[in-house]
Amino acid sequence: MNTEKNFSGLSIAALVCLLVITVLIKIASFYPGWIENNFSRGIYPDISWLYRRLLGRVPFSLGDILYIIAGASLLILVVRFVVLLVRKKIKLINFKRGLI
Repeated sequence: MNTEKNFSGLSIAALVCLLVITVLIKIASFYPGWIENNFSRGIYPDISWLYRRLLGRVPFSLGDILYIIAGASLLILVVRFVVLLVRKKIKLINFKRGLI
């Protein structure tokens, strides 16, 4: 299995998704009345009601959990990178070229 090719495809897919979301947000910014009627007064009250029912008794925020997971993942990646760098499996010259 060629992981470089899979990673490249995954990166391209993520980039395309971000681009599409960015364009949709930009288009939505031209229609504030539609957003107010259909999202703010339409679907958002239902979403917030559902979240209050599911997570209302939890004494911490779901966002806090997501921040902890993201921070721990980043910390693990940095530690793995430093270990590889110390073991010299990644040459410092290649790393500098990759940064540039």
